Amino acid sequence: MRTNFKVALALIAGAAISAAVIQGVHAQTTPPTYFIADVTAVTDPEALKTVGPKLEQAVSAFGGKILVRGDKITALTGAQPKRAAIIRFDSLEKAQSWWNSDAQKEVRSVIEKATANRTFFVEGLPQ
Repeated sequence: MRTNFKVALALIAGAAISAAVIQGVHAQTTPPTYFIADVTAVTDPEALKTVGPKLEQAVSAFGGKILVRGDKITALTGAQPKRAAIIRFDSLEKAQSWWNSDAQKEVRSVIEKATANRTFFVEGLPQ
C-alpha cells in the first residue's frame, strides 16, 4: 500500500509540474516584432559605412537581433530596393524602446542623411 501511495503522489506531482510549465509557456506567447527598413536610394555611401557597429550595439542593448542587412536583393515585384534590413525584437515594447533610444537616434540621424528609406515595425506570428 505504501508503494501505491508513493506512485500516486509522484503522478500527482508530475501532473502539477507539467501544468505549471504549460501555463508558463502560454504566458510567454508574446509575438516577436520585426523592424524592416527599405532603402530606396543611397546618397552618401561613406557615411552609411560608419553606422554598422553603432547599429549592432544599439540593437543588442535592447535584445534585438539583426537578421538581414545588405544590398544583395532580388526583386520579385515592384522597384528593387538598394538596401534592406530586418531586425527581430522579442516584443513591440522592446522594439519601440530601441527606436526611441539615444544610441539609435544617433544612428538614425546618419541613416536619414545618407539614404532615402522607409521603415516600419511588423508584428510576427507567435512562436
